[in-house]
Amino acid sequence: MKSLIKLSLLGILLLLVFICYSLKDKMLYIDKNESLNSINPFPNSTSSISGNKVDDLPQTENSSTISADKIDDMINDEKIYTEKSFEHREIKIYVLGKDSCKNKMAILGSMHGDEPQGKYIIEQLMEYVKRNPEAIENKQILFIPNVNPDGLFRNKRGNANNVDLNRNFPTKNWGSIEEDKNTAYFPGSAASSEPETRMIIKYIGDFNPELIINIHAPLKLINYDGFNSERIARLMAKYNKYKTAGDIGYPTPGSFGTYFGKERNIPVITLETGNDKGEKAWQENKESILSAIQNLGKF
Repeated sequence: MKSLIKLSLLGILLLLVFICYSLKDKMLYIDKNESLNSINPFPNSTSSISGNKVDDLPQTENSSTISADKIDDMINDEKIYTEKSFEHREIKIYVLGKDSCKNKMAILGSMHGDEPQGKYIIEQLMEYVKRNPEAIENKQILFIPNVNPDGLFRNKRGNANNVDLNRNFPTKNWGSIEEDKNTAYFPGSAASSEPETRMIIKYIGDFNPELIINIHAPLKLINYDGFNSERIARLMAKYNKYKTAGDIGYPTPGSFGTYFGKERNIPVITLETGNDKGEKAWQENKESILSAIQNLGKF
């Protein structure tokens, strides 16, 4: 009798072990799939995003116009890099689109810390592209929403070293206008002395875009430098109704436009928004920027 009871208890114990093991496997399967489907599209790591399922992506009005494979490619080809400012604040660099794409564009914002419009506009543009990936089909775009986080933190033009980053590029005319360190236009102790400037030169140089848009404020103007840039500026002006100009109206030695546009012949658009900030600035310039993206490879 005792032997029978022992056998019965052993059988029950084995059954419980089998049930627990089965439930554990099931929970691991669920956890694994939940982790894949909840990956942040902008993680803090510098690695490429992967693992998202097409069926889990938010649907938009235009999402049905793109094949599932293309949407999956778009998500899996997002890259994020992190650099540091003079005061060691993070500068995020985002790249959307496949490396194999020939048509490439870079867009930067808030090079001057008292011009927050660029950061907001670029962040909204990235959200738009995530919801409407067909907007950059067959294209690759590099985004730097906040070039000057130290200046933005202080609401001042220069970086934490009081250098005007848009006068710090190693152009042939760098330092041709002497500026005191205490002025807003101080070009730095040497050309490309600042980490923010060197970061831009490295990433844009490696990326090799066919067009660059640099967002500033508040002149409400589209300034252009480099090959065929006037044509691009006039196209963009059809949408935001801004004036276009090849000359900003005053000397800018060591400027971004001179370095990449005039001296390296990459079309550079300096998009000067108005004084309006936030959503109004984005809506005023949304179609203008999208027109430039849509026409990459046609200029």
